[in-house]
Amino acid sequence: METHDCFGWPVAASALTDVLLWVEDCLDLDQRAFVRLVGARDILTRMNGYRDIHGEDLVVFTASIAATLTSACCDKDILAVSARKVVRVLHEIASDNGINTLVLSDYELPEGVDQWKQRMQKTSVVYDQLREEEDLALIEESIVTRRTELVISYASPLLTKRLYDKFTKIWAKPLTVVQLPYTGHASPKAVWSEKIINAKLHSKLAILALSGNFSSESK
Repeated sequence: METHDCFGWPVAASALTDVLLWVEDCLDLDQRAFVRLVGARDILTRMNGYRDIHGEDLVVFTASIAATLTSACCDKDILAVSARKVVRVLHEIASDNGINTLVLSDYELPEGVDQWKQRMQKTSVVYDQLREEEDLALIEESIVTRRTELVISYASPLLTKRLYDKFTKIWAKPLTVVQLPYTGHASPKAVWSEKIINAKLHSKLAILALSGNFSSESK
């Protein structure tokens, strides 16, 4: 699977099929991996110099326009995916292989998640809440007890990565974690906020493309 170093991230450049096969190989071969799907908010934050977490094994864009502009800037393919589609296929992979899955959220589960639980009969899907530091020990114990192999997280990337780092440091059992884009809790201004964020990101990427300074900004 091909990646491109972008803003210090190993960003997926191959097709979605290759990305999913890579994740499936991690599960089949008992290899640990932290995969992060990022949206416009995450990309803009990263471009502005704030690195909230470190050490992702793979980063995948979910913002299609941002991926297109980034591709134009660096003259290399950057993959953009639908987060919903990735989650659906991951559940199917888990079901086909009998993989125990843990779905994390901070409060309420995103719309449509329960549908996958109803469809996936061959695997054990458990839901838990990761809201604060105190939840980490209980979730870690649950992962060990259930022999969880795949974690899909809608919760805070900071807490999820902390859980992953702590678990893989203490326990020998490999764990594959897929972190979904996180925007916090919805508010009446959330839609306008996302529009503003997208506009700022697209403007910044367009300026970089025109100035030819992307290579220095992307490291």
